[in-house]
Amino acid sequence: MSAPARVAATGAQPLLSRIRIIRAHRGEDAAKWARTLADPQWLGESSLLKEDGTNTVRRATLLGRETVVKCREVSGAWARVKCALGRGKGDRHWRGAAMLAGKGVKTARVFVLVRARMGGRDGELLIMQWLAGPTLLRVMANVHAGAAGAPGIRAQHALARAVGRQIAQMGELLNRDHKPSNLIITGAAEVAIIDCEGIRRATIPGAARMFASLLIEPTGCGVRPRRALMMRTALAWLETETPDGVEREDKRAMLRTIFADVARVIAHHGDPTPRINPLAGT
Repeated sequence: MSAPARVAATGAQPLLSRIRIIRAHRGEDAAKWARTLADPQWLGESSLLKEDGTNTVRRATLLGRETVVKCREVSGAWARVKCALGRGKGDRHWRGAAMLAGKGVKTARVFVLVRARMGGRDGELLIMQWLAGPTLLRVMANVHAGAAGAPGIRAQHALARAVGRQIAQMGELLNRDHKPSNLIITGAAEVAIIDCEGIRRATIPGAARMFASLLIEPTGCGVRPRRALMMRTALAWLETETPDGVEREDKRAMLRTIFADVARVIAHHGDPTPRINPLAGT
């Protein structure tokens, strides 16, 4: 099958022209990346992971590495202005990944941020490291369905604790999109954040909002986790967050407060059903 035919078979993505490397991670050869992306072969050999209108997420082997390529159309004057000012979605992801790395939070390394013409339209590509492993949402769905290979109770608890420690490790950072489909399980109890666009420095603690995100998406997908697992997550967060010597009653008060805040976030969210099912095709 020819390269163009393979592209058509897996979700059409226009070929690239006028390629500009906007950002490159230290040690990356920007010119080599530009030449590689200009060759349509990589696109024909890539696999489509997600499609939302003209925006796609693909897995591709580039420069000998397994990568994820996020392609999106930059449409509208305001979107183009934001990109020109370094405030586009790709720029926000780049800065978010750097902030997480500064906290020692595991995330996919970002290689390059690219602007190009895609089929005659302005577009942006963010190319990042492929992390092997299922999403936390997929693991939740497997547990809910009793699927073969789903983690047992002890492994579930270990994973819940890892998620809680991760939230505490983020400190003053808030991930506005801390949903399970954006968390990759890279080891027995290792969790990596793969979508960093929503990382912000919070003026108030953001833990409640992130805990709520862990519940909202799986609820909308019909795989809400057991309360015991959320308690494990909250306890791990509390143990990491509080210094030694904090009285037990004070810790209990913190737990009551965080769960009350989570309940308020969920109550104001509305229908939790996702517009695009993140479990489809995973």
